[in-house]
Amino acid sequence: MPHCRSHDRDAVVAIARTDDACRRIFVLTTATLLVTPYAFNYDMTALSVAIVWTLVGRLEWRPAWSTVYLLGWIAPLATIFMSNVGIPMTPFIVAALFVLAVREALDGQPLLPLWVRNSIEMVRRSTALPLAR
Repeated sequence: MPHCRSHDRDAVVAIARTDDACRRIFVLTTATLLVTPYAFNYDMTALSVAIVWTLVGRLEWRPAWSTVYLLGWIAPLATIFMSNVGIPMTPFIVAALFVLAVREALDGQPLLPLWVRNSIEMVRRSTALPLAR
């Protein structure tokens, strides 16, 4: 049986518990960059979409994470230079963005995943009997 890493499990839980597509994309892009062994700087452009959504107000801006957002924004270009110097900082930046994405996705979300809540609501509607007059 394959080994499930904790960040894989966190990503699945965060994606299952949020209704917002932007938050799901933020979690998916950061998780993908963490688990892919051969992610290059041009693969990080998908991460820029989530950061742009945050900057334009689609996702909640957290001032305490401003440095992480900035590092995530310049990471595709900085990866080239930092790797040449021998400073592999990109995995740490992506890991910090992953933590932010998971916290953002789980912040204020109910404990049940969306599909469970929809199923419960569907059963409630289908079993509701009309009142006799």
